[in-house]
Amino acid sequence: TPPQFQVGEPSTHTLAILADGLTAAQLPDVTLPLPAGAKGYPDQPELKDEKGRDGVAGLRQQKLAVIPQHPGDIQFPEIALSWWNTDTDKQETARLPAQRFPVAAGIAPAPAPPVQAAPPPITPQPVPRPEPHPKPTPATSMPSVIPPGLIAVLTANIWPWVSLGLALIWLITVTLWFRASRAATQRIAAAKVAPTRKTNLSEVRAACDRNDPGAAKDALIAWTDERWVPAPNSIGEIRRRLPPDSALAIALNELNQTLYAQSSARAAWNGKALKSALAELPSGTTGRTSPVHSDLEPLYRG
Repeated sequence: TPPQFQVGEPSTHTLAILADGLTAAQLPDVTLPLPAGAKGYPDQPELKDEKGRDGVAGLRQQKLAVIPQHPGDIQFPEIALSWWNTDTDKQETARLPAQRFPVAAGIAPAPAPPVQAAPPPITPQPVPRPEPHPKPTPATSMPSVIPPGLIAVLTANIWPWVSLGLALIWLITVTLWFRASRAATQRIAAAKVAPTRKTNLSEVRAACDRNDPGAAKDALIAWTDERWVPAPNSIGEIRRRLPPDSALAIALNELNQTLYAQSSARAAWNGKALKSALAELPSGTTGRTSPVHSDLEPLYRG
């Protein structure tokens, strides 16, 4: 699946170099060019040595986090790498052509709810000192009218409670809006990762029946790309997420060695072992690394 770019969202661009007969430390340091209109943050290169056809195979991965700044299109410049073909005893050049991808606009934040203005404070009126009244005689009753000064004091004491109630209503409104906004963001993120096509394991089994290692590799990567998070980008990465002594891991190791072998070895590959071990393939897994988009085809003839 092609990478998806969005303004302000990082996307990892990975360049993988695999050489048979060289260690990872002997591979050249290739600088990943930064596309125009984007910010980039390179990571430290990852070096790994594996067993290869000529004794050792070096793998060097260089990653660049790309953050588009504007909607429209983003173009990755061409990358060229010279290497020595030990089969033909000649120098060849591997090229990753320039590629252009669309950049979607960022999601605009929801407007904040209006803040209700607090009512102006009320200044209490001074309470006049009441005039002394003579003690009533038993035949005299108390007055039933409340003095004006006492009414002003009672009114002033009500407004702090009114202000507190309005503040609580505003706080509840902001909390409900925040929860609704977060739920909408999660639904959008879930929609982004929904697969557009379902690959069936029958495609992998059919490639095994045809003894076609290249088709088996493509179908297996497509199957895991739709179900595993993060999606693996190579047979080696699928194998590393399995128990090392499992039948499926051993079959994938043989498939990987066949893909980097000569044409005669690839023609002699038998897919029976891989087909039998597909029952061990988990329907989903979580890797230890971030999802990457590898655009460089492995350096084998297929």
